[in-house]
Amino acid sequence: FVICYVTTEAVGNSTVIWIILTHKQMRIVPNYFIVNLALSNFLMTALNRVFNFIYASHNVWYFGEGFCQFLNFIPITAVFVSVYSMTAIAAERYVAIVYPFKKKLASGNSKVITGNIWLAAIGLAFPQFLYSEIRIDNGITKCIIIWPGDPDNTGGKRSSPLYHIALIVLVYLLPLTVMFVLYSIIGITLWNHVVPGDDTNKFFPLNKRHTKFVRTMVAIVIAFAISWFPYHLFFILGSIWKDISRKVHLLNILLTVFLLAMSSAVYSPIMYCYVNQRRVRCCKDLCSVGTWNVRSMNQDKLDVVKQEMTRLNIDILGISELKWTGMGEFNSNDHRVYYSGQKSLRRNGIAFIVNK
Repeated sequence: FVICYVTTEAVGNSTVIWIILTHKQMRIVPNYFIVNLALSNFLMTALNRVFNFIYASHNVWYFGEGFCQFLNFIPITAVFVSVYSMTAIAAERYVAIVYPFKKKLASGNSKVITGNIWLAAIGLAFPQFLYSEIRIDNGITKCIIIWPGDPDNTGGKRSSPLYHIALIVLVYLLPLTVMFVLYSIIGITLWNHVVPGDDTNKFFPLNKRHTKFVRTMVAIVIAFAISWFPYHLFFILGSIWKDISRKVHLLNILLTVFLLAMSSAVYSPIMYCYVNQRRVRCCKDLCSVGTWNVRSMNQDKLDVVKQEMTRLNIDILGISELKWTGMGEFNSNDHRVYYSGQKSLRRNGIAFIVNK
């Protein structure tokens, strides 16, 4: 079961990373954060899942002191990166949907944000690395955290209260509250079908596409909140009930809580692929064509493009700033693609794929 579980996580998240990084049309700002989310899930899967499961089920540490430090370090780092990548997606979608004509976040800035998320995650998790040690308890080797102030230096003090409170607030309560507020505002905006500055409803198909993406991201956030709540609750109880880890009959509960929390890395790539299945298919179609028959379009054809947006079933490939310069169109196997923005589908601009 664990092997299937880990394999599903690894394949799902690595597939998401591969799809986005190997297809230039997929390199838009929200997808950079999704890559970050998938990468943190993949690292958690590859470097933590199996080892933590073995330790939790046997209650014996087999892997040495160095890996003991690393094993306590990587989960907080990965979870922090994961939840704040979701928060960054919510913030980016908030600006794009509620204020569509404001300057959008550039890909370079998104990389800076991603780097800062990783630095903050490493800083928050470092105490876990610093105070992790190997101890022998009744002849059994254990990987424990010896917090400053532990009276007997045996890990009896389960956690620093301030550190544990900081973890709950920074990794769970704060980001979930921010996402709740942002997605509530986005939901109200989409429910009213209002795009500020547009009174013609020509962007209704765009709203529909945004709605599907936002619904999926909200589902991922809700599933994340539900799956991690028992985990945080268990360790809150552990900070109060000092001997909880020594109760053998609680090991099954611990394993269940652990697997439930880790399940967030399984469903997020599945949900993401669901919301992007047409986008991935179109991307493969575009990449399968070696050369494009591109013909320039003048500004007068702008109205034609907008009419096609409202008349046909449109699939959005990518969107950033609405700059109606350098317009054009080209054909793939079974799609006609309209684009605008610096004469490139890959630069600041907007592209529409419509069925022939």
